[in-house]
Amino acid sequence: MNKYEYEIKRQRWETLDTAVARLSKWIPLCVIFYFVYLSVAALAGKATLAQFGLWIAADLKATKVFSHVVTSIFGLGGVTFGYRERKLRQKNIERMSSQLAEYEAKIDPKRSSSRLTRKGSTRPEDTL
Repeated sequence: MNKYEYEIKRQRWETLDTAVARLSKWIPLCVIFYFVYLSVAALAGKATLAQFGLWIAADLKATKVFSHVVTSIFGLGGVTFGYRERKLRQKNIERMSSQLAEYEAKIDPKRSSSRLTRKGSTRPEDTL
């Protein structure tokens, strides 16, 4: 086998490899859509429990109580998320503050401190 035949063979395998790699990304998605199609086709025109569940959900959506409950859940979830993020941020600042102070002291030993707390908040005596 000479040099050119080897190169042609290598390019064929590389082309096949590229095609398989590109197809492997889309084949699972096509299979999922196919099974969704089969399930929808099997239920088409039939009264099922799924239809009853959608009817109940649509009926509940119209009530004020349901909307208040959903709003409260999302509101409390947002407040809880914000509180936890704040605590994580303070914990991270506290962890990094000593490293930052050492680094700043190396750069400029005469630098004055901002006198923030270890968590990065202002001192209680500085607030009004």
